[in-house]
Amino acid sequence: MLISLSRAYRLAVPDSAVLFSKEAYDLAEKISYQKGIATALNFIGTAYFFKGDYPTAQEYQKKALAFAQLNRFDTQHANALNSLALAYQYQGNYFAALDSYLKALELEEKSRNYVGQVKVLANIGILWKKQGDYDNAINYYKQALQLSDSLKDSRLVRANINNNMGTVLIDQKKYNEAIDYFLKSMALNKELGNKVFIANCLGNIGLCYLNLKEFTLAEKNLKQSLQLAQDLKSNEYIELALLNLADVYLRLHQPAKALPLSKESLALSKKFNNKENILLNYRALASEYKELGQQSLAISFLEKALDLSDSLKSADLNKKIRDIQNSYELNKKESEISLLEKDAALKKSALKEEKILRYGLIGIVAGLCVFIGIVYYSFTTKASLSKKLQKQREEILRAQALRAQMNPHFIFNSLNSIQFLIMKVESTKAFDYLAKFGLLLRKIMDNSERDLISLSDEIEILKLYVELESLRFEDSFEYKIESLVEDETRLEIPPMVIQPYIENAILHGLMPKQGERKLIITFLEQNGSLLCEVRDNGIGRAEAMEITRRKNKIFASKGMQYTSERLQAMNKFLNGKSEINIFDLNDNGKATGTLVKIMFAYA
Repeated sequence: MLISLSRAYRLAVPDSAVLFSKEAYDLAEKISYQKGIATALNFIGTAYFFKGDYPTAQEYQKKALAFAQLNRFDTQHANALNSLALAYQYQGNYFAALDSYLKALELEEKSRNYVGQVKVLANIGILWKKQGDYDNAINYYKQALQLSDSLKDSRLVRANINNNMGTVLIDQKKYNEAIDYFLKSMALNKELGNKVFIANCLGNIGLCYLNLKEFTLAEKNLKQSLQLAQDLKSNEYIELALLNLADVYLRLHQPAKALPLSKESLALSKKFNNKENILLNYRALASEYKELGQQSLAISFLEKALDLSDSLKSADLNKKIRDIQNSYELNKKESEISLLEKDAALKKSALKEEKILRYGLIGIVAGLCVFIGIVYYSFTTKASLSKKLQKQREEILRAQALRAQMNPHFIFNSLNSIQFLIMKVESTKAFDYLAKFGLLLRKIMDNSERDLISLSDEIEILKLYVELESLRFEDSFEYKIESLVEDETRLEIPPMVIQPYIENAILHGLMPKQGERKLIITFLEQNGSLLCEVRDNGIGRAEAMEITRRKNKIFASKGMQYTSERLQAMNKFLNGKSEINIFDLNDNGKATGTLVKIMFAYA
């Protein structure tokens, strides 16, 4: 009864859920009901989780886990692992979260607990979504939905997964599609009376309208979400509603209205150690103080944001997560193979005895021939497949290594620009440059582990880069970035391919030129591929090489070299062919600039 009350109250009144769970624990301990103790510890931790107190939730789930392991309670063991993973996840510890999720999934699969499997699969989907791996996220959501068909009442599962699918679409900038999923989720939650999740859906719908720049609808939905979350004392959704509502006012150029909301959201984020929301609030406060003209405070919060972002984006984070998943899936396959081998061995033994009795030596010989043929076929097929996979893996690693070389090269050049500008101009302009550089760095880091990004994201990065170079060279050249592509979010291309050619056009084509300087970057679809043109009216390649020769320098862009090699490597494991062609422009033999054509095969 007490556990049932805790379950009923944990969404709407988590403080009451904590009290009921603790009473259940005291009662179970008094009558020495061991499973009751393990369950009560899990429910105490879960109640603290819904309060937004993730460190305390983690503490109780560890106690529940240890107690369940000691007493070999598989159900309570799996529940504690799943709940512990959630506590880790909301504190930004993704490595530990996935480790716990996969252990929980293994236990749920062994016990054929479909409800538990659906929960864990959906949570793993959320984790991959947070890492920007949308394919893996959707894969796990679909597995969860498929398994939910085995449940008597799947409304809660479908409500949660519809909401999760919507959040993936937000990250893919498909806001109208996302709203449809959130409305489906909200309708199911209204049927179930889940007010906390209704607040979540309202907040997500508000975020979509915010990104669609429909600020009136955004403000309306976010205010409803905030009011409901405050009534329910749901700190998680209070934080998010405050954060996004502040963003609405900032975009409406009302920083004084946004500032107290961001401060309140930051206080809650710090109280419950929600590092992701702390980071978002730091960035918001930096922008708000900048617009209010308080530059020192703006720089202070920007520096805090960059420091925290670095700590959350460790270089090997995604690698560790994938290693754990691969290890789990390998162990699972090996267990399946071992069971099949044992089963096959038993069947083979029985068949052999039967053949001895019925057919004698001829039957044995025939059976062995068939067995050897199967083994040989399996061995050769496996060897061939392994060889192909190894070759493809080498090409992927080669492309990733080349990209890894490009990023430091790009960052080095950008740091030179910062140093140049800070030494030369006033503090306000230097701050603008630093703020844009921080945003650019964050976007590069966000994409550093991804082989492909949307065209819209790439254009946003290129705009920031060209703006920085324009500031660096005191607006001494005109530039234009135009896209003739209808839906830029639909197409995906490798990141950091175009930038080196833009850099080369500015530094070696335009800067040495006297008079008018122009740079035009165009994106269009052509013959089933995406074409990017980088055109400048600079001095041309021949004169640029002559200038560098006179300076005793080698005219070679490392970024362009890495890009060319990287595309060659990627062509070997992506469909289609991407290529780069460079043309010298001239008028009656006189150089009038350079045109670079970069053709991307659709991924």
